[in-house]
Amino acid sequence: MVLLGLPGRGKSSSGNTILGSERFESVSGFEAGTTETSSKSARVEGRRVQVVDTPGFTGQVLSPRKLFEEIMKAVVEASPGPHAFIIVVRFDRISEADIKLFKILPKLFSRDASKHMMVLFTHGDALSGRSMDGLIWSNQHVSALVSMCGGGFSVFDNTKKGNRVQVRDLLDKIDQMVKTNGGGHYTDEMFKDGPSIPVKIAIRWRQIGEWFRRKIRNLDRRRDRYTPLNQPDTTELNKMD
Repeated sequence: MVLLGLPGRGKSSSGNTILGSERFESVSGFEAGTTETSSKSARVEGRRVQVVDTPGFTGQVLSPRKLFEEIMKAVVEASPGPHAFIIVVRFDRISEADIKLFKILPKLFSRDASKHMMVLFTHGDALSGRSMDGLIWSNQHVSALVSMCGGGFSVFDNTKKGNRVQVRDLLDKIDQMVKTNGGGHYTDEMFKDGPSIPVKIAIRWRQIGEWFRRKIRNLDRRRDRYTPLNQPDTTELNKMD
């Protein structure tokens, strides 16, 4: 599985929770901690699980091109292809940028990527007994985000890494998604036969590099515009560029 998301959403910490040990460097706070794509694996719940951690989607740490290259490497690291793209979101700090990211990914990877996407809400400890389902469906933009992933989502409390129930829940939902997809993993024609991977990534950059730069700038502008799950919608997200 490939972990994707904005900086400070808990990707690395979630990767450690999944693998059951501190395999990725995790930095607390809202700024980027991961600056390059890395892959770790471990035996989890009786199976071999590979987790690919990626830099956060922002132009404030890496250049847009370097960020693009690292994100593209995630598919290579998950060779022959990831079974799931896990979009990591802080449930208590969902921003317009989090929601816009879901609209960017299908073009970044390909439209088929949407079939392999799932939402992972972190900071589940802040739920304080509330129903995640109820909070999701109380906000049209967040519910639309989950619907884009076929309704698939899980919740993690990364302060309780020993709670394996949450990990089993995620793996079970990934299994169901894989089954729905006919048992296959995500594949991209770009990474099949032909030039070397760096050459292919460079070609892809020439095709969509300017688009990617614009989208990253847009995400950075919207990172601090929050859409609280338990408050009425105040943004017109469908009109965003």
